[in-house]
Amino acid sequence: MNSVNAAQQTWRTADGSAWWLRSTTYSEPNGDYAANCYLDLWHTPPNENSVTWNDGNCNYHSNSYYCQAAKKKAAPPSKSVEATCKPKSTSTADAGYGDSYRGWYDVQGCGQCMDYCRWVGNSGSGGDPTKKTTHGSSWWSCRLAGDTKAYTAKGAIKTWSLPKCGGEGAQAPAAPTADLMSRNKACTYKDTLPGAALGKKAHTIIMSLSVKTSGFSKRQWIFNLGQLGTGANHWLWNNGDKIQFGAWSGTQISKGAISKAKIMASVYDGTTYFLYLDGNLVEKKAISQMNIKSGAMSVGAQQHGEDAFKGCVFGVNVYRKALSAAEIKLASSTMPTKK
Repeated sequence: MNSVNAAQQTWRTADGSAWWLRSTTYSEPNGDYAANCYLDLWHTPPNENSVTWNDGNCNYHSNSYYCQAAKKKAAPPSKSVEATCKPKSTSTADAGYGDSYRGWYDVQGCGQCMDYCRWVGNSGSGGDPTKKTTHGSSWWSCRLAGDTKAYTAKGAIKTWSLPKCGGEGAQAPAAPTADLMSRNKACTYKDTLPGAALGKKAHTIIMSLSVKTSGFSKRQWIFNLGQLGTGANHWLWNNGDKIQFGAWSGTQISKGAISKAKIMASVYDGTTYFLYLDGNLVEKKAISQMNIKSGAMSVGAQQHGEDAFKGCVFGVNVYRKALSAAEIKLASSTMPTKK
């Protein structure tokens, strides 16, 4: 598919420049495509020769696409972002404690995993660094590419959300593409998920926020997707660790320490509902009552005479699929942390 093919010449770019998609056949679309609907750019193509896509009726949108490069000269990259990967560290000191977290990461954001990270110190491994980065006299530390130092200092890494890579120099895992990235200047607001209603289909919601614990008087509405009634996906807070996350008038998760959470995520895979706080699974429950009949989205807004969310929502991402635990962590790392 390209702009010189007579069958596709009615498709034109806004500035008239040439376009190209593929020169070989692919297994999609495979039957559930409707004319003039968007296809999804399927997976993350490693290069321009590996573009694939998925149909799915009219359930994909323009945010599933890559942008066409502008012809004008691009601004120089920020000095805080590596334009290219730095060479391997000259230090090989201290391989660290041998656990499942030790390995290669893309700490400096160059797209390749050139930074070696592990637990070091005298108190053994501290386990999952997304939960803590110090453990007694041990700490989570990295040998950074382009540096001669064997360690980052204790306390230098305060939080951790990066996924482990397949090995040195491997391509860094990419965050999944959201079907909706909902952002608003207000802390609470309403929005709409475009396209067909989700119904009973799999989906994932990720929200970044700050929680205000003072001044709680009655139940607060954090989120609702769909109709204001049975079958919607709602998140309610009853103060403390008492919550109602799940299907409206159906099965719900009732306990979760959300007051200190920065990222909340719910995943529904068609049968089971999962709740994650800051990338960590809190609970999962089988749910059969989920049936979302509209794209209406209430983000912290007041419902049924009860309270609006008193904290602030920084952003909400919606995915028309169930994300894995690893994808939740990747996606969470891309969420906004302030207004």
